[in-house]
Formats: sequence, structure tokens, C-alpha cells
Amino acid sequence: MKLLTDFVKIILVVLGFVSYYPEVKVENVFVYKDFKDSEKVRTQIKFKDLLNPSFIEMIKSGNRIELIFFIATYDGKKLVYQDKVIKSVSYENNLFFVDGLKLKNEKLLIDWISVVDFVILTGKSKYISKMLDTHIDLKCSSDLNVELASLWGNKPRIIITYKIER
Repeated sequence: MKLLTDFVKIILVVLGFVSYYPEVKVENVFVYKDFKDSEKVRTQIKFKDLLNPSFIEMIKSGNRIELIFFIATYDGKKLVYQDKVIKSVSYENNLFFVDGLKLKNEKLLIDWISVVDFVILTGKSKYISKMLDTHIDLKCSSDLNVELASLWGNKPRIIITYKIER
């Protein structure tokens, strides 16, 4: 029975109905006022399976990978904030590097990179009592000429809807 189940999974992967790789999931989203600048709104997002074993192997093989977060915040249909945040991951001398920070093992790397925090709005006071939508699209690139997004079981996209309060 297990052999038949595995065979069906393989056929579904080959036909493109199912991905061999795990889907990137969002475990938690927290939207908050920036502590240093009250005119900025930030978000902290915790992902699951952002770096799966295939990404880890590519990084350990000496390839630098960039996770790119495209941020667009809308007031209705009007774009009011746009940014791009890049997290660079590499491996040298048995250490992982994330934007210059040294991490000594895979677990620390996965724990660190799975939680991202960035600005999603500036000029907060202009939007008091308004509902805003922030769209976050996630892409990845590397030194290789390969479509890395295929290593995710889905195309990660997050839409956060929130109301600005004083």
C-alpha cells in the first residue's frame, strides 16, 4: 500500500499537481508602531519552511542566496508605501552568514531567518482611522542561473489588513 501511495505522489509531482518541496507558511504576523519613530509602522512575520533542506544544501555548497521581500502598502487602491528588503545568506568556513551576522549551525540560521521584521508604512499620522492593506511578495535569487522559487511548494504572498490607530 505504501508503495502505491508513493507512486501516486510521484505521478502528481511529475504532472505538476503537487510540489515535492514544502510550502512556505506564515505562523504569526505582528503589526506595531516603531519604537524609535512613531510615524513608522512595522511588521514582524514568522515563517515556517522558508529555508527548506534544498536551500540549506545550496547554501552549504557555497552559493549565496538572497531572500527578497517586496512590500507595497495601499490605502484603498492608492499605493502609499513601497520598499524592498533583501536578506543575504551565505556559508563560509563552517559558518552561516545572514547580512554579515555569523551563525554557527543550521538551527540558528533557520530560527534567525524565519522571523523577519521591517517597515510597512511611513507617515502614519496621515492614515489615522483608515484601513490599509500591505502586500508582501517573497522572491529569491542566487549566484546560480536557476529559478529558486521552484524550491518552495508555493509562491509566498502575504496580505495584511489593519487599521491605523493613535
